[in-house]
Amino acid sequence: MLKLEIVDVDVGEDYTEILCRDEAGCYYKFSTDPSKGKLLSLLVNDVYLPSNTIYELFINMVGAFNAYIHSIIIIDGYKDQAVVNIATGNEIQSIPISISDALILALLSNTDIYIKKQACLLEFENLEQYVWYRLLKELDLC
Repeated sequence: MLKLEIVDVDVGEDYTEILCRDEAGCYYKFSTDPSKGKLLSLLVNDVYLPSNTIYELFINMVGAFNAYIHSIIIIDGYKDQAVVNIATGNEIQSIPISISDALILALLSNTDIYIKKQACLLEFENLEQYVWYRLLKELDLC
């Protein structure tokens, strides 16, 4: 697993793209709806003011049980799957969640984000069918 950081959030009228970079310098792009994108943008740019969102309520509820969010792990970028690891004493429990919700929780709780390297990679045997890959190959960029 590699540590991941959010580099940029591009919010449009009907889309949001979240650009992330791992420790090895590889980039990942995730999509979400504009309402979550606006919240992510505020958090990334450090201009968010606490407002009792569902995310803050979740973090407070976890804290009420003497637990904390240990880490966020992106499992599958294509199926929009991530987990929130909640630590209670010596035990860690994983809760499945969408990637955009996981990123919001990570930023609000100052938690590390990790990604399984395979989470966003295409199967090699299927790679040749993608036009962008053939173009990069033709230009000798990969």
